[in-house]
Amino acid sequence: MSNNDGALAQLESASKLAPAGFALAGHFTKMRPSFMLQCYPKDWTAFYARNSLAMVDPAIAWGLANEGTFRWSDFDATSDPSGVASMAADHGLTYGVISSIVSDGTRSMASFARADKEFEQSEIEVITAKLAAIHAATLAAKDLASEEIGTLASMGITYTRM
Repeated sequence: MSNNDGALAQLESASKLAPAGFALAGHFTKMRPSFMLQCYPKDWTAFYARNSLAMVDPAIAWGLANEGTFRWSDFDATSDPSGVASMAADHGLTYGVISSIVSDGTRSMASFARADKEFEQSEIEVITAKLAAIHAATLAAKDLASEEIGTLASMGITYTRM
């Protein structure tokens, strides 16, 4: 990663805004991110994977088709016919926001969650700015060093190179 310390600091700061967890998919090319970071609760990630919810997750669909931000609570039965947002809420991810940016020919997106209240607009703006900084810092990334992966793990964040 270029500017790894800066990206890790941005990530740590952004994660504090999402006490129920987050997932960040960086640098999509051909519908696949080059890396994935996440720290959602293990029971949710296991349920999500077991039920292949990525295939029907409206936050992912929205993030791939749009730039900007969107609150999970604004998804309705038409945009979330599988009820992913309701299932997430059942696992403590009651309120969330998806942020998607495109720059330098690549897309990154992140979804942040909390259980206590909707994200305030000022928090969404901070999340988006941090996503943009992480996107820029990881643009030239080939892979993380083992110590950086260890730092992420100590923060409760799983790193997956795609």
